[in-house]
Amino acid sequence: MFSFDFEEFRQMDNYQKMILMISILTVMTAAGKTFVGAVSMIMNIIGPVSSAEYTEMVFGRSFGLVFSGVISLITGMLGMRAARDPGRIRPVLILSAISFALSAAGFVIAIRTDTMALRFIANVVIDGLMFIASVHVSRLVRLSKAVQVQYQ
Repeated sequence: MFSFDFEEFRQMDNYQKMILMISILTVMTAAGKTFVGAVSMIMNIIGPVSSAEYTEMVFGRSFGLVFSGVISLITGMLGMRAARDPGRIRPVLILSAISFALSAAGFVIAIRTDTMALRFIANVVIDGLMFIASVHVSRLVRLSKAVQVQYQ
């Protein structure tokens, strides 16, 4: 399903290549988010840090990372599929909007709680790129379908 063929890659147009590359980045960052969140949750369950309030905050953030990571992972995988068949871009568009909103919310929360880290910036940038690329490809798919209908 996710095999790579250079000949197929050469035949893709630039937008399909862009979706493929951003999808690969999305899968990589999503795997990292999910792993960090899961490890943090496990460490919090094994040995709570100090106060109950701090433990709840860490557990909530960890759960948010895992949830956001899973959505990003699904988005990236669907993006790889959509790179091969641009007609399947709609689920990527919807999930990338959700993923971008979650990343932006995490970014705002990180700024408000003074816990800014590079991963928040990277997540927002990559999820934003995926959303922009999927919007653009979705628009191109609609235009090409309109042109096909017009010439039939």
